[in-house]
Amino acid sequence: IQVIPTPAGPGAPRTLNLSILFSEPIQVTNGNALRAVASDHVRDGSLSVSSDGRTVNWVSARLEPGTQYQFLIGIDSVLDSNGWPLASGWSSPQFTTVDDQGPRITQVLPIPNAIQVPVTTTVVAVFDSTIDAASIMPGTILVEKTIPTPGVVAGTVALGANAQTVVFTPAALDQQSAYRVTVTGLKDTAGNPMS
Repeated sequence: IQVIPTPAGPGAPRTLNLSILFSEPIQVTNGNALRAVASDHVRDGSLSVSSDGRTVNWVSARLEPGTQYQFLIGIDSVLDSNGWPLASGWSSPQFTTVDDQGPRITQVLPIPNAIQVPVTTTVVAVFDSTIDAASIMPGTILVEKTIPTPGVVAGTVALGANAQTVVFTPAALDQQSAYRVTVTGLKDTAGNPMS
């Protein structure tokens, strides 16, 4: 088996397009036995076989950013013209996909549309990746009063207790009021902007 290109090292694309060359014609018997495997998930792909039966073209489903994978070919993936499976499986060196996705908000506190929120509360945005502290600016978390009288709430923005949280501490919140929160402009430690 020869795999072109052989995925290896850092910076691999998030969609793999591989040609798998065999020494003789084959037929695919288990397409799920060709896959990219990470520590906590597996990515299958779509495949096609060349007219001479010696090349399988495999295109992965979208791989996660900044994640370590290994491409595997199981012994039950193909049979030769005599019905024999591969003598042994094949595995690529480990490779890491490019980190091209910015931080995404996974949680906001208080939760949207919450009622009876204490006027002493802070606003916390939790992200799926580490935030670059240098990207935190005034206005990164904007809190606007919408009812009864519209206005922008003064306060400070800072990195939270861990590098995946950003906290807005308001100077003052009013009772019997509604607020809107907007989070913008943050980057992760790889320099990717929010998505």
